[in-house]
Amino acid sequence: MKKLSKYFLVSIILSIVIMACTKEITDDLIISFEATFSETTLDSFLNTPADIEFSITDGLEQPENFSIKYKVSEGSGIYLLNDQLIEEDQFIVLSNLTNTISYTGTTVGSNKVIVVIKDQHQREKEFVLTYNVKDTAFDMEIVPTPSAAYIGGVIDLDFNIINEISPADYTISYKFVNTDGDGSGNGIMYKEGEVLNQNEPIDINQGNTFTWQLEGTIVGDLAIEFIVKSSLNATVEKSITIPVTETPDFTFTVETLSSELATNSNATLNFKITETIGNSSYKMMYDTSNQGVFTFNDVVYQPGDEIPVEAGDFSGFYTGTEMGSHDVTFKVINANTLPLEKTGSLLINYTDPDTEAPFIELIGEAEITIRVGEEYNDQGIIVTDNVDVETDIRVEIMGTVDIQKPETYVITYTATDTSENSSFITRKVTVIDDEAPVITLIGDNPITIFVGATFTDPGVMLSDNVDTIEMLQENLTITGNVNTNLEDDYTIMYSVTDSSDNMTNLNRVVKVVNDAPPVIRILGQNPLTFNATASYTDAGVEVSDDIDQNLTVNIENNVISNDPGNYKVIYTVKDSGDNMVRAERNVTVIDTEAPVITLSVSESGITHRVNTSFTNPTAVVTDNAIDPLTAVISGSVDTTTLGENTLTYTATDESDNTTIKNLKVNVIDDVAPTIELIGERNIFIQVGGTYTEQGVTVSDNFNQEGEITVGLPLNLNVNIAGLYELKYSATDRSGNSASVSRFVQVFNKPVARFSPRNVTGQSPLTITFNAGGSESDGIIINARWNFGDGSPEVNSDFRDNVTHTFTGAPGTVFNVGILITDEFGGTDITGTTVTITN
Repeated sequence: MKKLSKYFLVSIILSIVIMACTKEITDDLIISFEATFSETTLDSFLNTPADIEFSITDGLEQPENFSIKYKVSEGSGIYLLNDQLIEEDQFIVLSNLTNTISYTGTTVGSNKVIVVIKDQHQREKEFVLTYNVKDTAFDMEIVPTPSAAYIGGVIDLDFNIINEISPADYTISYKFVNTDGDGSGNGIMYKEGEVLNQNEPIDINQGNTFTWQLEGTIVGDLAIEFIVKSSLNATVEKSITIPVTETPDFTFTVETLSSELATNSNATLNFKITETIGNSSYKMMYDTSNQGVFTFNDVVYQPGDEIPVEAGDFSGFYTGTEMGSHDVTFKVINANTLPLEKTGSLLINYTDPDTEAPFIELIGEAEITIRVGEEYNDQGIIVTDNVDVETDIRVEIMGTVDIQKPETYVITYTATDTSENSSFITRKVTVIDDEAPVITLIGDNPITIFVGATFTDPGVMLSDNVDTIEMLQENLTITGNVNTNLEDDYTIMYSVTDSSDNMTNLNRVVKVVNDAPPVIRILGQNPLTFNATASYTDAGVEVSDDIDQNLTVNIENNVISNDPGNYKVIYTVKDSGDNMVRAERNVTVIDTEAPVITLSVSESGITHRVNTSFTNPTAVVTDNAIDPLTAVISGSVDTTTLGENTLTYTATDESDNTTIKNLKVNVIDDVAPTIELIGERNIFIQVGGTYTEQGVTVSDNFNQEGEITVGLPLNLNVNIAGLYELKYSATDRSGNSASVSRFVQVFNKPVARFSPRNVTGQSPLTITFNAGGSESDGIIINARWNFGDGSPEVNSDFRDNVTHTFTGAPGTVFNVGILITDEFGGTDITGTTVTITN
């Protein structure tokens, strides 16, 4: 029993030992990890990310075995892990053993963050990171206006606080800094008129932009240092240097070379501002004892106006507008804080010596004679003056000419200068009537009557270029008598004088005869009216006489048969007794027939291709009258739109007979689209290869690309060898079609053959090889040999034998290969071995 207990105790102790050893072995197998941070204490700015890198090392190097969390124990802020926001106090699994964490502090001061890293065995390591968060970074700009100062002068200092400003309180102070060995550099700083002490903090309560004033008190470079502090301990320092010079002083002169001038003329004034100390800006004003204005840089200034000027030489013009003495005083003021003023005066006398009237010269003759009704154009005058230019002289013209009334007319020209000096000149225009009246006999001349017959004078018609018929009738005299009982020739004389004493005389002869004159009977219609035609045939007359037979009729026929108008056919017959008889036929040619229009194209209509230029077809117009006529074309053809257009041809003769003819022009599209292949026309593809359709491009003379129907081929099978014709078609909206073909050769690749194969022999071993291959689809055009021993590859016709010598130690194996290529670009490779034996 004791022995059994002994064994039981030993077994328990052994078990405990085994368990202890097992635990020790297991703990040794779990490898501890290390985490290293690039830094644990760093400075940062408010609301600005600050990055820290950390890396983890362990034996397994499995990043997914680690996770991380953080907690802000002091201050406030947010964390990003590898640019991703992570929640506070929550573990997240890491994807890398090296990582970047970024902390953005939102509270100024010391921010402490506790970072915990945990491995897969739930072992944790804690790290404390400290961030000294400062106020947000900012900057300051200072701009002096102007950039330099002078003793006693004040300039502006414009301040601008730039970049983001945190919600804190800010102050600014300044101090003058000696910039050279003699201690120069001093001044007075103002804010809103109050003096600011050096090194005294001033609250910035005017926003980010504000202005102070600076007065220099010592000549030299004035260096100023400004310090801006925030309540969050951010500080910005900025320095500027302002040159301070002596207070500007200057001299001023004005002079003129023209002190005696005519009123309203310009006196050139020469000015000079000489700066004796420093430099400044200037303004000038003037006053005058009389009436006048000053012009500078093309601007007219009145007395008292401020005139901007600069140092140096410059000029202006003074214009006196009233006669008399002009005492003109100019005053120049500089831009000092206490401005300096300099004056200059000059005396200009303006007189008005212009007592001379303008000189007038007639253009053309002083006396002109024209006939009644003749157009009269006055040629005018040329005016010159000793003072004024022609455009300033006032010219008046009095008098008119009645060209229908004979008389002498006077035209007076008066010229007055600006000094009211006047002169005049006259021109005589005489309208004369030197044209005699016209007497036209009524009836025949001579007139033949029989003895014993009664004679009645047919009288005359009177006309004149000026006088009326009534006035002429009063001055008409008729002299001469006819004794109808005594056979003889008698003369009646008509005489008339117009109001200008122009006289005209005309005689009529009256023959008193014993035998009767011939008798003329007009055949056909009289008067006669007919439509215009190519020719006119007169119907003639019949003549009889109491004594003579077979009398000759003289016919005057001036009828133009195709020219509408009124005509006379005059028949005269004279018998042996000198008795003459005259008869007339009145012929009127009218035109009631419209012109004929003949087009140069088919009158039933024509077609025209769209989007091509169009010229109106010509037309020939003929008419029964002699009018040279041309057809007027109205309407137009829109060559950009399909459809029917109408051109209207209109011809009207001088009798207002009108013909209208319409021509239909149908704009059509009869041009097929243009279709072109994209890519090659001939394509070679190995069986089972890929064919990429590249398509076509289409265009048309009228339709847009989207209006063209494109047909693509569907008959290609890349798995079956053969020559395929791919036919593409394009049809426009008018039904015009075009096509183009692409040829695709689908080919089986060649099969390479090789002889001899697996050759062996002693070195050097010379072998003649023969290539071979199938040519079922394409002709084999090349064989390329690689002998496997580093020698250059050899190209040959695949039917040719190729000999090569191999050298090497026993047991050396050369892999010989051949690449064959057919005409379609198909290739195949085969090979054999060559072995060097003992």
